[in-house]
Amino acid sequence: MRLAAPHIDEFISGSRNGALNQNRELRIYFLQIYEVMKSLKPVGDDDLRLLWIEIPRGTIDDFGDYDTFREEELVDSYEDFEEEWKAYYPDPVKWYGQMV
Repeated sequence: MRLAAPHIDEFISGSRNGALNQNRELRIYFLQIYEVMKSLKPVGDDDLRLLWIEIPRGTIDDFGDYDTFREEELVDSYEDFEEEWKAYYPDPVKWYGQMV
């Protein structure tokens, strides 16, 4: 599976809203990461582990569909769509940190 930041953000948003089944493949991927992390010894007094992953922002197609954004009146032009993408994902990669 090729991951991009919009996929991760969508998964996180869905999981916060109780929609964990929206992307079964991604959910399985994260469960596998969690299983590996459980075997690592925690550091400190709190028994927590902090996992940082770096995910590419992906392509503008990973961000969304221009026609959909335009139909929903979120943008007026393709240039607006591209600016929106770059506003959400200004860097070529996005870092995610999570305690496990």
